[in-house]
Amino acid sequence: MENISEVPKTQAALEKTLNKRLDKFEARREGSSKELSVKDLGSSSDYINFNNFVYSTFTLLRQQINQLIVDVDAIESRHRKKFLLLGGVVENSNENVRELVASVISKNLGINNCSDQSLHVCYRLGRISNGSSRPILIKFNLHYDEKYGPKKFCSRVAHM
Repeated sequence: MENISEVPKTQAALEKTLNKRLDKFEARREGSSKELSVKDLGSSSDYINFNNFVYSTFTLLRQQINQLIVDVDAIESRHRKKFLLLGGVVENSNENVRELVASVISKNLGINNCSDQSLHVCYRLGRISNGSSRPILIKFNLHYDEKYGPKKFCSRVAHM
Protein backbone atom coordinates (compact mmCIF):
# COMPACT_ATOMS: atom_id res chain seq x y z
CA MET A 1 0.00 0.00 0.00
CA GLU A 2 1.51 3.22 -1.13
CA ASN A 3 -0.93 5.60 0.47
CA ILE A 4 -2.98 5.57 3.64
CA SER A 5 -6.06 6.60 1.66
CA GLU A 6 -6.01 3.13 0.07
CA VAL A 7 -6.55 1.42 3.45
CA PRO A 8 -10.32 2.13 3.63
CA LYS A 9 -10.70 0.86 0.06
CA THR A 10 -8.89 -2.35 0.97
CA GLN A 11 -11.03 -2.77 4.07
CA ALA A 12 -14.22 -2.20 2.04
CA ALA A 13 -13.12 -4.86 -0.46
CA LEU A 14 -12.40 -7.25 2.42
CA GLU A 15 -15.83 -6.58 3.94
CA LYS A 16 -17.48 -7.15 0.58
CA THR A 17 -15.68 -10.48 0.10
CA LEU A 18 -16.56 -11.63 3.60
CA ASN A 19 -20.21 -10.61 3.14
CA LYS A 20 -20.41 -12.66 -0.07
CA ARG A 21 -18.92 -15.71 1.63
CA LEU A 22 -21.20 -15.37 4.67
CA ASP A 23 -24.24 -15.02 2.40
CA LYS A 24 -23.23 -18.13 0.44
CA PHE A 25 -22.70 -20.05 3.66
CA GLU A 26 -26.05 -18.93 5.05
CA ALA A 27 -27.85 -19.86 1.81
CA ARG A 28 -26.24 -23.32 1.89
CA ARG A 29 -27.12 -23.77 5.54
CA GLU A 30 -30.74 -22.75 5.03
CA GLY A 31 -31.14 -24.80 1.85
CA SER A 32 -29.66 -28.01 3.24
CA SER A 33 -31.76 -28.35 6.37
CA LYS A 34 -35.52 -27.99 6.27
CA GLU A 35 -36.00 -29.42 9.72
CA LEU A 36 -33.94 -27.97 12.55
CA SER A 37 -32.59 -30.25 15.21
CA VAL A 38 -31.14 -29.27 18.57
CA LYS A 39 -27.63 -29.64 17.10
CA ASP A 40 -28.52 -27.30 14.21
CA LEU A 41 -29.88 -24.69 16.62
CA GLY A 42 -26.52 -24.68 18.45
CA SER A 43 -24.55 -24.20 15.23
CA SER A 44 -27.02 -21.51 14.15
CA SER A 45 -26.40 -19.52 17.33
CA ASP A 46 -22.63 -19.99 16.85
CA TYR A 47 -22.98 -18.64 13.31
CA ILE A 48 -24.97 -15.63 14.52
CA ASN A 49 -22.39 -14.94 17.26
CA PHE A 50 -19.55 -15.23 14.73
CA ASN A 51 -21.37 -12.94 12.30
CA ASN A 52 -21.94 -10.30 15.00
CA PHE A 53 -18.31 -10.57 16.10
CA VAL A 54 -17.06 -10.04 12.53
CA TYR A 55 -19.27 -6.98 11.99
CA SER A 56 -18.27 -5.43 15.31
CA THR A 57 -14.60 -6.04 14.46
CA PHE A 58 -15.03 -4.36 11.08
CA THR A 59 -16.74 -1.39 12.73
CA LEU A 60 -13.87 -1.05 15.20
CA LEU A 61 -11.30 -1.32 12.38
CA ARG A 62 -13.13 1.34 10.37
CA GLN A 63 -13.07 3.71 13.36
CA GLN A 64 -9.37 3.08 13.97
CA ILE A 65 -8.50 3.58 10.30
CA ASN A 66 -10.40 6.86 10.22
CA GLN A 67 -8.55 8.02 13.35
CA LEU A 68 -5.21 7.05 11.78
CA ILE A 69 -6.06 9.03 8.65
CA VAL A 70 -6.83 12.09 10.79
CA ASP A 71 -3.56 11.64 12.73
CA VAL A 72 -1.45 11.24 9.58
CA ASP A 73 -3.05 14.33 8.09
CA ALA A 74 -2.26 16.30 11.26
CA ILE A 75 1.37 15.15 11.17
CA GLU A 76 1.71 16.02 7.48
CA SER A 77 0.20 19.47 7.96
CA ARG A 78 2.50 20.13 10.93
CA HIS A 79 5.43 19.12 8.74
CA ARG A 80 4.32 21.44 5.92
CA LYS A 81 4.13 24.44 8.26
CA LYS A 82 7.90 24.75 8.36
CA PHE A 83 8.32 25.03 4.60
CA LEU A 84 8.11 28.05 2.32
CA LEU A 85 7.25 28.20 -1.36
CA LEU A 86 9.07 30.81 -3.38
CA GLY A 87 7.47 31.50 -6.73
CA GLY A 88 8.26 33.68 -9.70
CA VAL A 89 12.00 32.98 -9.76
CA VAL A 90 13.13 32.51 -13.36
CA GLU A 91 14.42 29.03 -14.06
CA ASN A 92 17.71 28.41 -15.90
CA SER A 93 18.96 25.09 -17.22
CA ASN A 94 22.23 25.01 -15.22
CA GLU A 95 21.20 26.71 -11.99
CA ASN A 96 22.27 26.06 -8.44
CA VAL A 97 18.93 26.46 -6.68
CA ARG A 98 20.47 26.98 -3.22
CA GLU A 99 22.69 29.84 -4.37
CA LEU A 100 19.86 31.33 -6.41
CA VAL A 101 17.48 31.35 -3.43
CA ALA A 102 20.15 32.75 -1.10
CA SER A 103 20.85 35.60 -3.54
CA VAL A 104 17.11 36.34 -4.01
CA ILE A 105 16.60 36.48 -0.24
CA SER A 106 19.70 38.66 0.26
CA LYS A 107 18.98 41.08 -2.59
CA ASN A 108 15.21 41.39 -2.52
CA LEU A 109 14.43 40.97 1.17
CA GLY A 110 17.47 42.61 2.73
CA ILE A 111 18.52 39.61 4.81
CA ASN A 112 22.26 39.92 4.30
CA ASN A 113 23.56 36.88 6.13
CA CYS A 114 21.55 34.33 4.13
CA SER A 115 23.78 31.83 2.35
CA ASP A 116 23.27 28.45 0.75
CA GLN A 117 24.35 26.83 4.06
CA SER A 118 21.37 28.51 5.74
CA LEU A 119 18.99 26.37 3.69
CA HIS A 120 18.28 22.84 4.89
CA VAL A 121 16.00 21.92 1.98
CA CYS A 122 15.86 23.77 -1.31
CA TYR A 123 14.57 22.42 -4.62
CA ARG A 124 12.08 23.13 -7.38
CA LEU A 125 8.71 21.38 -7.36
CA GLY A 126 7.00 19.69 -10.30
CA ARG A 127 8.09 18.88 -13.81
CA ILE A 128 10.02 21.14 -16.12
CA SER A 129 7.67 22.93 -18.51
CA ASN A 130 8.27 25.57 -21.13
CA GLY A 131 6.91 29.00 -20.40
CA SER A 132 6.50 28.87 -16.63
CA SER A 133 8.91 28.67 -13.75
CA ARG A 134 8.39 26.07 -11.05
CA PRO A 135 8.06 27.13 -7.40
CA ILE A 136 10.96 26.49 -5.03
CA LEU A 137 10.45 24.65 -1.74
CA ILE A 138 12.59 26.06 1.08
CA LYS A 139 13.29 24.99 4.65
CA PHE A 140 15.82 26.86 6.74
CA ASN A 141 18.38 25.23 9.02
CA LEU A 142 17.37 25.22 12.67
CA HIS A 143 19.94 27.78 13.82
CA TYR A 144 18.99 30.11 10.98
CA ASP A 145 15.28 29.45 11.46
CA GLU A 146 15.33 30.97 14.95
CA LYS A 147 16.54 34.35 13.70
CA TYR A 148 15.18 34.65 10.18
CA GLY A 149 12.73 31.80 9.83
CA PRO A 150 9.47 31.61 7.93
CA LYS A 151 7.61 34.07 10.19
CA LYS A 152 10.09 36.92 9.70
CA PHE A 153 10.56 35.97 6.05
CA CYS A 154 6.81 36.06 5.40
CA SER A 155 6.36 39.34 7.24
CA ARG A 156 9.02 40.94 5.03
CA VAL A 157 7.42 39.55 1.88
CA ALA A 158 4.02 40.88 2.96
CA HIS A 159 5.41 44.41 3.35
CA MET A 160 6.99 44.52 -0.13
